Amino acid sequence: MKLKINKNIFLHTLAGISAVFLASFVTFVYPDINNIVVLVLSILFFVISLKSLEVGMMWVITELLVGVQGYVLSFDFGSFSLSLRIIFFIIWLALFLVQVLFRQRQEFGFFLKKNWQLLVIPLALIVYGVARALFVENDLFAIFFDGNGYVFWLYLVPFLYIGMSQTKLLSVICAGIAWIIGESIALLYIFGHQFETVSWWLYHWLRDYRMAEITPITVIIYRIFTQNQIFLLLAFSLLFVFLITKVQQKKYYYETMFVLIITGLVISYSRSMWLGAVAIGFSLLIAMLSKKIRNIIKPNWLIFIILPIISIAVSFGLWWGVANIPIPSVEGNKAISLSNRFKTDEPAANARLKMLGPLLDEIKENPIFGFGFGKQVTYFTTDPRIVASTAGASGKYTTFAFEWGYLDIALKFGLLGLVIYMVFLIKFIISILKLAIKENSVFYFGLVLALIGLLAVNITTPYLNHPLGIGFIILVLLFSNIYGRAKIPQTQD
Repeated sequence: MKLKINKNIFLHTLAGISAVFLASFVTFVYPDINNIVVLVLSILFFVISLKSLEVGMMWVITELLVGVQGYVLSFDFGSFSLSLRIIFFIIWLALFLVQVLFRQRQEFGFFLKKNWQLLVIPLALIVYGVARALFVENDLFAIFFDGNGYVFWLYLVPFLYIGMSQTKLLSVICAGIAWIIGESIALLYIFGHQFETVSWWLYHWLRDYRMAEITPITVIIYRIFTQNQIFLLLAFSLLFVFLITKVQQKKYYYETMFVLIITGLVISYSRSMWLGAVAIGFSLLIAMLSKKIRNIIKPNWLIFIILPIISIAVSFGLWWGVANIPIPSVEGNKAISLSNRFKTDEPAANARLKMLGPLLDEIKENPIFGFGFGKQVTYFTTDPRIVASTAGASGKYTTFAFEWGYLDIALKFGLLGLVIYMVFLIKFIISILKLAIKENSVFYFGLVLALIGLLAVNITTPYLNHPLGIGFIILVLLFSNIYGRAKIPQTQD
């Protein structure tokens, strides 16, 4: 099976992303025009979605891929901000419901009856999380901001009902992946080469709009982490499988993209992302020992061993090379030790460990049913970014957001809710795996690996309670079309 992209969609999506980010930066510099820009973009999105819900879907997916927290642009009134992601959500779902009620009520009813669990289970979790939180009297503010990420599941049924060809979907995703990689490399160069004025504006814009974490490691090496780098694992999974199979026609841009994707993961300097990549590789290794899977991918064992080694080496070389480009020259300490990222006394790792004990203690208080959305836990942290914001720099910190993804779910929904949620997700993996075996599809098996990678990342960085992780799953299900009305066309659009 060949992967194809529509060049027009790819280029138009990249141009659209560039325009939105430029508009975002302009609104940061000139905040008085912010609401006007957001209003114009919202009206444009409404008109486009009214004409074609599928094109509106492309906009939603694009924003998800590059928007990180959703605040690339937001409509501000008073102390409250309505993010572009929420605006798109309200407009698109409203238009979808109108279309279904007036034009396709019977057809959609049949689809929903056939796939009822796709709506009922996420909706039941959301309702339970809110009801339980109100019952135990959690803070209303915390309930809203803790639970709103799960609402993104409401896209699942409408997206699968409308569907999208693999060519169109792949074109949009490739544009988003290209932007994520390009943005990471560009920021690494700009901050590492100390363009003071540019760096100041970029840092405050990206920080204030919740788009990136930029942290110095050495004088010239910076950690460029954006939460949407999770989508690099989707591309990593698909390309890894394609590159090791004997039957896939090799093209140099596959290898090049694989190296660039790993470079993006290296620049993220994220242990969670690296854990996800390792989980994908290990799962692929285990799967290759199965005769059924070997018949699908027909692996080249030599390439499986050599490809990651060479790609990682080249990626680190590219990372180091960008940081050391002598234009302009930068003097200072260039030594770096990756071993620091695996030490338990490193600030971020230590903060996770400090959180673990109090979090487990709270879970033990109500292990079966949990506390609902907005449950807060107090602990002492050594993370300097948090310590600086605590009273008297004591490190005493109270929050409803936790790095331990599965423990966060257990705290809010209880172990019972965690089991229900995981069965719901694992069912997708099993269904796509069966489809891969049935259709002898390398591509579908790559989607299985991508979901495994996401589940691994969620151990130490929560994604299953966030639009990025939920959107990741929706994109995989769109690709596989296991719940679609008809098989996704394989032809060029």
